[in-house]
Amino acid sequence: MALDPSTARIGATWHLFSGGQPGSNRHATSPDGTTYLFDREMTFLRDGVGQLMANGTAVPGGTRFYTFDSIPSAPGRQPGIGSVFTADGVSWTVEPGQRLAPDPASPLESSGVKDPAGARLPDDSYLMVYVTRIP
Repeated sequence: MALDPSTARIGATWHLFSGGQPGSNRHATSPDGTTYLFDREMTFLRDGVGQLMANGTAVPGGTRFYTFDSIPSAPGRQPGIGSVFTADGVSWTVEPGQRLAPDPASPLESSGVKDPAGARLPDDSYLMVYVTRIP
């Protein structure tokens, strides 16, 4: 089963991430982007909370996958969008901080943000779309 799959080509290899066990992500690779071989579960923690992979995009020096908390919220924690980075598709680093935090002054993101998709635009700026519940 592949829940919310997302792919990115890194070098000559296609990488696919999909939802796995709570707080972890299934990882598969493909040489041609059509047939994938599952190779492992990957868990990324940001501040002790498992991150779910959402969308990958090429950035200078490598690839960034945007992530979100696997649990809606933890006491004292503001759920937001984070990221992991790889230069080679093998070694992954959780980047510190958040790429997008809900605006506490606005009720529009009161239940948090999740399922981000980011894209690099021709002028080298980035566009992000994401899911939230607007009351």
